[in-house]
Amino acid sequence: ATYQLNSEKLDYNFQVLKKRDEENTITKSQQKRKITRLQDTLNNLKGKFAKQESSFREENQQLADVYKRITDQFKELQKKSKHFQATDTKKVHRCLGYE
Repeated sequence: ATYQLNSEKLDYNFQVLKKRDEENTITKSQQKRKITRLQDTLNNLKGKFAKQESSFREENQQLADVYKRITDQFKELQKKSKHFQATDTKKVHRCLGYE
């Protein structure tokens, strides 16, 4: 009787362990699929980030070039303005007879 009871307990425990092993195997495969999916998502996001960063760098360089060009034009315009102001002042002084 004791042998029969121990044998039944061992069979039951074996079946429980077997069932848990099957469940663990299923869980492992699901987690592997999830990891693969997440790695794909990560790679896609890295690609998008690289493209966006490149685009922002290019845009930043273009804006910096435009800023430099406009600044140079402004400086040139200031130079011309001072030149014409000086020329006009000389003409006014000549006309008024200060020279």
